[in-house]
Amino acid sequence: MPAISFSVFKDKLLSQTKTQTIRRRRKYPIQVGDRLQIYWKQRKLRSWWFPSRRKFARERSSTDSEKLFDAECTRVQPIVINSRKWLIYVNELKITQEEMRTLALSDGFETLDAFFKFFSRNYGDLFEGDLIHFKRIESE
Repeated sequence: MPAISFSVFKDKLLSQTKTQTIRRRRKYPIQVGDRLQIYWKQRKLRSWWFPSRRKFARERSSTDSEKLFDAECTRVQPIVINSRKWLIYVNELKITQEEMRTLALSDGFETLDAFFKFFSRNYGDLFEGDLIHFKRIESE
């Protein structure tokens, strides 16, 4: 059962207004029908400075980790995001400005500008990955 961790948009995940995520391709890709574990801050990188050694130390921490819910993957689409040119390709098809706006809002961003700034800052000018759609599974 694959796990997907988030560090932003917790309120949108819980209210089910965010039902998709864009991720780098995995070694073992998520597939339609997979049961997913949705986590909040499953792994967080902590770092601190050691002046005497003149270097940083880093470790993964899960102190704030929380399982939010289980979900089922309903669709996976290849996606390419060109942050410099403000272009998005889904299933190898260029999407319109309005479709880009809808995609950004569905992914939790308030504006298309915020969406492209996030991807530029975190992944550079060109990102290739998967657009993963999911629906929450209510507890039994």
